[in-house]
Amino acid sequence: MLLRSGRWNVRGGGVVCASAFLFFLLISGFSPLNAVEILPIYNFQLSGGQYYFEGEESSFSGNSSLLASPVLRFNERWALLPIYTGAYRGTKQVQDLVGGGTLFQELQDHRVAAKALYTPVADWRFKGDLGFTMELLKETKDEEWFEGLFDYYKPGFGLEAEYLYQEPFSLRTRYDFYILHFPNYESLESQAGVDAEAGSLSRELAGEDVLNSLNHSLTLAGSLELPRRMILELELASVLRAFPDQQVVLETGELSGESRRDSLHLTNAGLRLPLVALSRNWSLAGDFSYSFLWNRSNQDSYDAQRTQFIESYYDYFQHRLGPSFQFFYGPPKEAMVFGLSGWVGYRDYTDRLVQDAEGTYGTDAIHVLESSVALRFSYPIAPRFRLQVSSELGWSSSNMDYEKLYRYNFSTANYLMGFSYEY
Repeated sequence: MLLRSGRWNVRGGGVVCASAFLFFLLISGFSPLNAVEILPIYNFQLSGGQYYFEGEESSFSGNSSLLASPVLRFNERWALLPIYTGAYRGTKQVQDLVGGGTLFQELQDHRVAAKALYTPVADWRFKGDLGFTMELLKETKDEEWFEGLFDYYKPGFGLEAEYLYQEPFSLRTRYDFYILHFPNYESLESQAGVDAEAGSLSRELAGEDVLNSLNHSLTLAGSLELPRRMILELELASVLRAFPDQQVVLETGELSGESRRDSLHLTNAGLRLPLVALSRNWSLAGDFSYSFLWNRSNQDSYDAQRTQFIESYYDYFQHRLGPSFQFFYGPPKEAMVFGLSGWVGYRDYTDRLVQDAEGTYGTDAIHVLESSVALRFSYPIAPRFRLQVSSELGWSSSNMDYEKLYRYNFSTANYLMGFSYEY
């Protein structure tokens, strides 16, 4: 079993992922004996800054990220992409704060993957990838790395088919399987005795490996050219998530023998505007995006501190929309770039009950309104090097007043300055 008593079986998971990837290579006739063309792709960013939460500023800290992918092209049909991506964030972004208060002080993530691209004919592309992601989170500055409550590992693989009906416009379908494994949650949760989502002792989460899950994802997506050179992009995705060691809680607070299962459905729509010349030196590009997220779960919740049972506790839907604009001064690849973007989001927990400042439950369901505005500036300082400056403001408001462990109502901001290198 890939998950045995909630723990990820490393050998079993690795065998399944590797077997699926090798099977994809074999059925497509891959041969590594041809001459190999190497096309390196690198992107590195380094910046420093501060964030502000409810007017309180953090100490100055840094962020960094790296993408490295030496693309190996074997012939006209075959290419292989070894990929590494990594990031460290000591200065939180506004999107890290919205919806989560000041939960994490530092974050680092690493992903290694191998992606195979097979093009049997000009109109079709087939892709297969195998990867492993590790995310490490510090809730306090003095916490040790690899000991975070919500550290997780994510092994998985994916298969994708894409049909280019009119270059560059295409239709694609993709299947992914991945495992989410939280190695530290049980030991630290038993010490804290709290549910990080609700800020209370929730009976369904007080157990061993209760956050580990098996996930199946199916995605359908496509792009379409509209009049005036506008581009419409659509994506539909569904994720089925099983929690083998999290049992469904009963109205009495006891645990049943049934395991929790969630289904998440996502719709993304984006409208991209073409690059428009405003004058001899100035040009403008933009896009507008909308997403709808709907999560359903057979899990309820039981607050043991207040002996309160809440049905459909994890069900919610969420809307999010916003525009983004980029102003270019000069040729696009060498231009100074000024960016302006924003978004607003609304999340409605259909049955999760509000609480007053003392924790007493009401009768209404929780809803959260979030928004953000960002300004960005990029200036070429040398070939492939750019100076980057950004600032962002964010707000969150809710009818939820109980915030001893989890913030629903706050304002936040940050600024970052640094450079990027792209090859």
